Amino acid sequence: MNNLQKLLRIRGIGIPRMADEIGRGYHSVQKVIKGTRTWEHIRQDIADYLGLKYYQVWGETADNFILKLIEKEIERQAGEKRERLRYEYLEGGISDKRNHRKSARF
Repeated sequence: MNNLQKLLRIRGIGIPRMADEIGRGYHSVQKVIKGTRTWEHIRQDIADYLGLKYYQVWGETADNFILKLIEKEIERQAGEKRERLRYEYLEGGISDKRNHRKSARF
């Protein structure tokens, strides 16, 4: 799995939906993302879909840039999960009855 595929996966972006939204065939988009084809027009469509510049996705330093985006996404998702758990367990998001049942198992 290349870094672009990892970025799409962690962001929950499916290739079928992306292909449909950019008006391209699934297999063409999949091959470009996988790196087996280098069709410039589809590469540009993918970069546009992601809200990035062409060189950020396909340029010489693209791998490093995409790795930074993956790291930011990991941090974003970790923060969201941390907030959900904080609300759920520290700020009364779970009722006392439910907490009681959980503690009774130990």
